[in-house]
Amino acid sequence: MRLFLLSLLCLCAAASVQAQGFNFSCARDTTLRSCDPVCVNLQAKVPDLRANTSTYNVAPLSNVSGCFIPYVQPDDPAGQATSLVIDDKYSTAINIGFTFPFFGTNYTQCVASTNGLVSFDISKATQFSHYAMLRNGGTLSATSGVPQDLPSTLYDKLLIMGPYHDINPATTTSPNRRIQYQVFGVAPYRRWILSFYKVPQFSCSNLIENTHQIVLYESTGIVEVFVFSRQSCSAWNQGRAMIGMQNESRTSAIMAPGRKASDPVWEGLNMNESWRFVPASGGSLLKRVELFDMTGTLVGLGTVGTSANGATSVEFPNICVSTVGSTPFRMRAVYEKIDDPSVEIYGNDTIRINRPGLPFSIGVVSAAATCTTPSSITLTPQPGGGVPPFTYAIAPFGNPAGVYQSANVFLGVAPGLYNAFVKDATGCESSQPIFVNFGAAGIAGSATSTPSGCTVPTGTVTATWISGGTAPYTYQLNSGAIQNDGNFTAVPSGSHVVTIRDNAGCLTQITVNVGINNNPTASATSTASGCTVNNGSITATALTGLAPYTYALDGSTTYQASNVFNNVGVGPHTVTVKDAGGCTVTINAPVAQTANPSASATVTATGCGAPSGTATLTATGGIAPYTYCLGPSGATSCQTAALLTGLPAGQQFLSVKDANGCVGIVDITIPTSTPPTATATSTASGCTPSGTITVTPAGGLAPYTYQLDAGTAQNTNVFTAVGTGNHTIVITDARSCSVTINVVVGGTTPPAATAATTVSGCNPASGTITVTATGTAPFTYALGTGTFQPSNAFTGLAAGNYSIQVRDNVGCTSTITATVGSSPAVAASATAANTLCTSNTGSVSVTATAGTAPYTYTLSGTSTAQPSNQFNNLAAGSYTVTVTDALGCTAATAPVTVGQTNNITITPATSIVSGCVGTSQTVSLTTNASSVSWSPATGVANPASANTSITIGTAPTYTVTAGTGACTATATVTVQAVQPPQVNAGAQQYIQVGDSVRLLAAVSPTGTYSYSWSPGITLRDSTVLQPWARPAVTTAYTLTVTTPQGCVGRDSVTVVILGDCIDPHNAFTPNGDGINDNWLVTNGAGCTTRIVAQVFNRYGGRVYENQNYRGDWNGTYQGKHIADGTYYYQVVYYMTDGRIVTRRGDVTIVR
Repeated sequence: MRLFLLSLLCLCAAASVQAQGFNFSCARDTTLRSCDPVCVNLQAKVPDLRANTSTYNVAPLSNVSGCFIPYVQPDDPAGQATSLVIDDKYSTAINIGFTFPFFGTNYTQCVASTNGLVSFDISKATQFSHYAMLRNGGTLSATSGVPQDLPSTLYDKLLIMGPYHDINPATTTSPNRRIQYQVFGVAPYRRWILSFYKVPQFSCSNLIENTHQIVLYESTGIVEVFVFSRQSCSAWNQGRAMIGMQNESRTSAIMAPGRKASDPVWEGLNMNESWRFVPASGGSLLKRVELFDMTGTLVGLGTVGTSANGATSVEFPNICVSTVGSTPFRMRAVYEKIDDPSVEIYGNDTIRINRPGLPFSIGVVSAAATCTTPSSITLTPQPGGGVPPFTYAIAPFGNPAGVYQSANVFLGVAPGLYNAFVKDATGCESSQPIFVNFGAAGIAGSATSTPSGCTVPTGTVTATWISGGTAPYTYQLNSGAIQNDGNFTAVPSGSHVVTIRDNAGCLTQITVNVGINNNPTASATSTASGCTVNNGSITATALTGLAPYTYALDGSTTYQASNVFNNVGVGPHTVTVKDAGGCTVTINAPVAQTANPSASATVTATGCGAPSGTATLTATGGIAPYTYCLGPSGATSCQTAALLTGLPAGQQFLSVKDANGCVGIVDITIPTSTPPTATATSTASGCTPSGTITVTPAGGLAPYTYQLDAGTAQNTNVFTAVGTGNHTIVITDARSCSVTINVVVGGTTPPAATAATTVSGCNPASGTITVTATGTAPFTYALGTGTFQPSNAFTGLAAGNYSIQVRDNVGCTSTITATVGSSPAVAASATAANTLCTSNTGSVSVTATAGTAPYTYTLSGTSTAQPSNQFNNLAAGSYTVTVTDALGCTAATAPVTVGQTNNITITPATSIVSGCVGTSQTVSLTTNASSVSWSPATGVANPASANTSITIGTAPTYTVTAGTGACTATATVTVQAVQPPQVNAGAQQYIQVGDSVRLLAAVSPTGTYSYSWSPGITLRDSTVLQPWARPAVTTAYTLTVTTPQGCVGRDSVTVVILGDCIDPHNAFTPNGDGINDNWLVTNGAGCTTRIVAQVFNRYGGRVYENQNYRGDWNGTYQGKHIADGTYYYQVVYYMTDGRIVTRRGDVTIVR
């Protein structure tokens, strides 16, 4: 239940808990038995709110006793009245007051219907609201058909039915009826509540107890329906009602179980049922669930369980209640707001734990017995525990209670060991062992014990006879085996009973307690472990306890006999020592880490090329052997050698790792080498290279290499056969450091020469080279590797590159190069002109540029050159022209195409031909082509002729193709086929003799037509579409409709003359004078089997209905006279010949 009073009482004490929030759940009572533990796991359920309203879950709220308490009463005077005073109407648009999500869309307004509906389709404001729920064909009916459930397009969209049934606020039989709405609460915890209070059923106006509510929750998308009372009118909608919701497309819906239209009829006064629709799509909005006591102190956080049917289970572990009575708690479910995840929404509800009593113990009073006299036992529950009344039982020790009795005294109990049982009203049971002893004259004895182990029974009990009885004696521990001595071993800890029995069967029983040994004590020592190698050890020593001992490391359940643990890693550890009695002690045994090694290094410099520095590491400390690594981690490029090579210049860190994985770091700096220096001397060269260079290096690191003029490096420092001029030498030492020096070699200067050229023609070659030399004359000249000649000119050369040697008088030579060019290349382009389809009139025109004029021209496909650049009378095709200049150089044009010019024409006399479907029309076309073809040929009289006829309606479009050779032309002829008009002369009409009726004919499509009815003698005008007819006998009329193109359509209709029967009167005077007091709809000729009559006011409200009308309406509605005026009727006549005739019109009441 929603404990609003309790909420108000606790507001001051727990303001931080519940100052804001919804009450989502009824108070959940957990009733404990008196024997239940003080601390329990408390279980509850909260709504399973989801982030998306595309789908919903629905579940009842009122299946828990006391869960039906509305937020406001449906007749609350603070409610805002709706505009619903006329039956079957929607209200004006109502502002909800907050944004509400429904089937995936947010809304701020809704409309309410008189019939228990809410719709978010605002376009329905003030419009008609459906009232029926029986499908009859494609419509809804309240009188016939099958029940129609959701979803359905017959119902309006975006609906909440809560519940949906035909109730009428215009009926006055319920003076306190009202339909109102109001907003309850403050943001973001508001509820919009629509209330229907005591609204009468439409067809059963005496049923006025229909009261229900629809509730919309802000921030959550929850919808609730409360049904206080609902009454069923079996004559209307078969007495049915619906609770459910439908989306906008009317393809998705959810209905409350048992509350569909197709479910059995349901009703009841004070039903007090409620339903909750909860969004079921998207992620959960639940963040946490908290439990507070009524002072506002947080008791615990709930463990969220599974979700089903719109609810999520929650469990609060270890909630302790130690007092008798009802202890309330406040549960708060914390959610994300459905439209703003940054806002938290609270659901506050009450949970109570009821504890009727506390655990109890038993007081026992027993009378002593002799060997032959039984005892009596009295059992008494100790005060302050349990819940009366109590029942009692005793049984031999080790046996169950058996049958309980209400009396607490047991008589005639023989000596021996028993269990006593007491059960309270909650079913809690308390028991304890008792024994019945002999009297003072019986046997006397004593018993001693030694402690037992913790888990292994190692205790002992020693029983001794002292006096009394008749020897020999036997001894028994509890209900165990009987033995001749009083020594018992392997006894567990706890209370035990020793029975000493004499030879006559008399006995005494002694209670003895066996204690538990103390837990052992222990100590531990450890040796250190490596950094990455687990090689530490722990040695545990048991100091006290019962040997032998076993040992377990770090909480392991596996124990070992050895007290030493090896291969233990660095860190905290525990050792558990267990003695022979199962008693244990756990001690701490931390294992330290061994020390890291340290290291030093000696280094050498790196060279100028690839890194070549070295470092030699020396390790001390740690555990040998060592590995030596680049970097500080001890894990990069590690090796067993202490010499690390290939190191670059600069600061870097190296590391030494010992056998335990411990790492020492050393910081080193590798210096950079100094490059060498060098000098050089040279000797002069003759015409042939014969000079020398000698290099002297200094500095750097020997050996050196020497490289002359980027040539191949050598190990010697002397270069020979060096030519005259400037030279560069690179000297590189053993560390790749280098120096570059320049050296000049002197000597004789060879001759200098230049060359002049002339270009060569294409055919024959005609280029020349002329050389001019300076130096020691005379000179000789050679072309390439040819013979030297005294002439400095070379002729008849083709275009190309040449080398020329020049030799002076002293034998020195030099070589120069010269290039003989070619004459300018000829370029050519061509254009083409098309030929006609009927003759070769094409041409090609060529333009030559560059080269040497004059030019000649040759057309592809011919071998004759011509001086003209024009080629005429060519057929269509692709052509190439070759141009040759005066030097024999040629060029070919790119291919050009001589195309065809299409001069074929075809022209229709008219491009659009109209006519009635099925008629023939002549079509003429003009063309200069030699052939004609029609496509399609269907419906064409001669498809090969330009002048032919076509049948209208065969094809909508024709393509006519005219051609000569490869040339064609087309024309399109469009056919406008005029369809005969579609004529409907209307439905068969029924009138009485002397009446007129309008023939309600229709023609499609809309257009200009001429009309002709036959026979026309009984028509007012036989040339209009809908004439008035007044036949004296049943007559069949035929309507002929003609288009302007002469297309004709026909249809017929029959006007049937009825007997003197159907005659709805259009006025009556219900003033009680006995004359014309009732409304008549027939003249009593007996031609009907049943008449259904309905009368409506000008607002569409139904004021009268009768399924078997017999002329008995006297102008009243719900027992009262309605106002004078005009009303509108519909009367359905079921004729004796099986026909159904409907009449609609108006009737006037005049008093």
